[in-house]
Amino acid sequence: MFKLFGFGRQKTPPEAVPSTRSEPANSALNTRQHTDMQREMVSVVLKDLLRTNGIPSVWMGCDVSAGSPRSRGADMQIRLVVRQWNEQLVLHLPIIQKLLVEGLDRFEPSVDHSAYKISWTMAADCGYPHSELPSPDSWLPTVGPTLAAGPDPQNAPVVAKPKFDLPPSEMDRMAQ
Repeated sequence: MFKLFGFGRQKTPPEAVPSTRSEPANSALNTRQHTDMQREMVSVVLKDLLRTNGIPSVWMGCDVSAGSPRSRGADMQIRLVVRQWNEQLVLHLPIIQKLLVEGLDRFEPSVDHSAYKISWTMAADCGYPHSELPSPDSWLPTVGPTLAAGPDPQNAPVVAKPKFDLPPSEMDRMAQ
């Protein structure tokens, strides 16, 4: 009768009793392992991308940080770090970003990598050649079609097109 209330039963050690609660230590360990795996995967995919496209791997690197495990990758942040300045490389950063996401999709098709936040940064010692911004006028768009008289198209005169494509006549000279 007393066995009904737990008296007289042999006690089981706590490690043998299955736990119904999730333990924070294990989830933190799993999250850290998952983040480390994600970092490694992004690094491997980036290095492979650079290698297959003939870009020296010392020119770029990446930093990966992860958010909470409940977000399922939506808080994953990848920062591409340009370590060596090259105008052609910087010009193609959006394509490198696209190919990186496609490479991650090949490794892990069940995850939506397009939700990752990807940014670029230039290392302070990357060798960027300029020290000042150009003049304010250089940012303005050119107006209309221009016929370049010399090597500088910004200083070329703007030539208006005739309203109609008729052959020239003597009447054209009268207006002058």
